[in-house]
Amino acid sequence: MDYSLQSFTENLLHMMRGAFMMMCIMMCMNLYPKRTKSSILNSLFWLFAIIPVPIALTFGFMIEELQENETFIVFKKLVDLCLVPLAGSFLLKIIRPSYMDTKKSFLLQAPTILFVIIFVITQHKIILILSFTYTTIIAAIIFFLIVFISDRYNRNLRNNLSNIDTNTIEWIRVVVYIYLQYGI
Repeated sequence: MDYSLQSFTENLLHMMRGAFMMMCIMMCMNLYPKRTKSSILNSLFWLFAIIPVPIALTFGFMIEELQENETFIVFKKLVDLCLVPLAGSFLLKIIRPSYMDTKKSFLLQAPTILFVIIFVITQHKIILILSFTYTTIIAAIIFFLIVFISDRYNRNLRNNLSNIDTNTIEWIRVVVYIYLQYGI
């Protein structure tokens, strides 16, 4: 690839990451006073509060010494993997707020955080494989739970309501299918 084109695309990518990070910060500022109104808004607040962390770490690749640093690359991947259980628990909370409380969400998130801490201490690359395995299993479980629960919910709506156009949660299945397609 031409160096000037590569430089342009990298700069554009960094600009878009910065814009996304600013959007997350603005969402946090908007959701902060509303987070006490419902547990879903509180979860959404924390999701948007945590998303900028991996984005900020990505800016570390702008530093020349960190671009080829294998430890930093593995650390960044481990931090990225922490978002999967967090986003999955939020999607489950949307479908069934009573099913996913703060304790269950933290228990779902705890192993990925633990993998990051263990890697920082030991710097064994096997931790990345373990974290990928755990995250893949959790993502598959969450995917099937969301599809199953949303199907049951929509079937219940069709059986009990005459007009379900505004009450379906079909959109969450679309989000999960897009998420699955992105993962593949």
